[in-house]
Amino acid sequence: METMHQLSLSLTQPSIDHSESLDDFTWCWQTAQVCKAPQDNRLCPGLSQQESVASHTAIDRATLQRYRQQARSSIYPQSFTRRLTELSESISVPEMLGSPEQRCAIQGSLWELCSKLDARLLIEDSLLSGESDSSRFTVMGVVGYEVNHSKKRIKGFRLHQDGSTSGSYIVELVRPLSTSYWISWLIEDIGLSDINVRLGSFKGETVSEERDRWLIDTAQQLLETSPMYWWLRNREIPRRLGLDPELVHIALMARDVIGAGVLSSSHFKTVWILEKVFRQVEAENPQLLPLLTAYSMEYGLKSDKDPVQQIKHYFQDNGISNAGWRYLVRHGARFTRLINSVSRCTGGVMRYLGLLRLLDRAGLPPLPSSALMQMLVRASEKELGQGVDYAGEWWKVSPKIIAVIAMHADKIREDQVYSSFLKDLKSVLVWVKMETPSLDTNQHHAGWKWLKRQTDHWYEINQIVQDQDGARWESVLPALLVGEYMIEPLRTEREVIIEAHEMRNCMASYVDDCISNEVRFFSVRLASTRKKNSQYWYLPSE
Repeated sequence: METMHQLSLSLTQPSIDHSESLDDFTWCWQTAQVCKAPQDNRLCPGLSQQESVASHTAIDRATLQRYRQQARSSIYPQSFTRRLTELSESISVPEMLGSPEQRCAIQGSLWELCSKLDARLLIEDSLLSGESDSSRFTVMGVVGYEVNHSKKRIKGFRLHQDGSTSGSYIVELVRPLSTSYWISWLIEDIGLSDINVRLGSFKGETVSEERDRWLIDTAQQLLETSPMYWWLRNREIPRRLGLDPELVHIALMARDVIGAGVLSSSHFKTVWILEKVFRQVEAENPQLLPLLTAYSMEYGLKSDKDPVQQIKHYFQDNGISNAGWRYLVRHGARFTRLINSVSRCTGGVMRYLGLLRLLDRAGLPPLPSSALMQMLVRASEKELGQGVDYAGEWWKVSPKIIAVIAMHADKIREDQVYSSFLKDLKSVLVWVKMETPSLDTNQHHAGWKWLKRQTDHWYEINQIVQDQDGARWESVLPALLVGEYMIEPLRTEREVIIEAHEMRNCMASYVDDCISNEVRFFSVRLASTRKKNSQYWYLPSE
């Protein structure tokens, strides 16, 4: 069974990304002091505790970034002689990982690990082993890949020192060896895994786990500066995999979920097995490739029918109009990735269907932005306040209100006021959740301004009534439906004050009479929209 551990390998040569990597040195370059120790004091012999920890000079971050750029742009990686051990000597261990003596031992372990990595990088024969026409090959002596073209399968495995193999792993197919999981295997093979025993004065598993994670992550980040490592990930591994670059491109376009990885072997397997179908859709409707991936994985495809027609029938059978289907086809990948970019779980056909059904009922407004969808889909109690949580319940918002919000957001999408609009939207959603308004034609035409005005009014009323006693009383008459009007009794001090404020009359001055059972008030509203029309009152004594 394939585990969820992910190794990483690449099929494409990435462009130089100047923003990548330095922020990833979480332990190494943010938590720890960066130092420059003498080369002959790798294990800190001859230095006092204060000297081994405090007397270091910082490495310039621009220098580290330049190393990575050189690694990516190198044509002849063997010409670089910079070793990982040289860089490892310039890094001090975070104080949280132990005493000065313990940190010196950890730094020595880092140097030893880097020396092993240097040896495996500089000796070309150790980079990749196996026959040229074999479907199995190894990297760095611990990571193995198996490519079966007949079964259309790719998997990763671990290679042990005795030549045996274990595990079956999902592998990443675009970012080569970008995770550090495999370094723990190398640490175990070269005997550094007993560091916890040698540093037995550590107390608690948390510190030991942090120390091990720092050692592995630091070695991984140093590897990123090696031209040989870049060559291995981006040139040699893709050559050995021998996958069709065009099919890889189609698989990248067909990703329905953008996660931590770029292209997993499990997703590529889906595209590989249904290669003919994916090539057909890529030629005719490439924007539907992500939806094709999700649908084929959840429901399967019938080989004797057109794949796009199968998906279309599914959506129409579940209530989507012809206009809604055309809307989906027009937006394509933008639609599917919109909800995946903000959803707490993977997309799935049902989530696409739910969003499309809501937009269909709302008149198919402009596709919301990612920020707006995040407000509707992922808004938490902390964000909205007053215990309101829309997570997973965005379809419960009235379609008419969704249409008003989406239309206004589209008009100001490029304006500087968009951020303030999102802040106001939080308050509007609270009001919508609490009052569940239903817009009539005039209110819908008034649009966002009406929503904002009603929200401000609602907060104003709540500010007024929050200091009231909150008196309640009983009503002899129940709510009545008369034609198109609903007549509802007002049973609390808050209801009377709100009604008086909204209708701009003097009802609030009669609260004491209501408490003393001398007067009762009723609100007359349109049953369809709950829009207030008038009030009437009567004297119980009569």
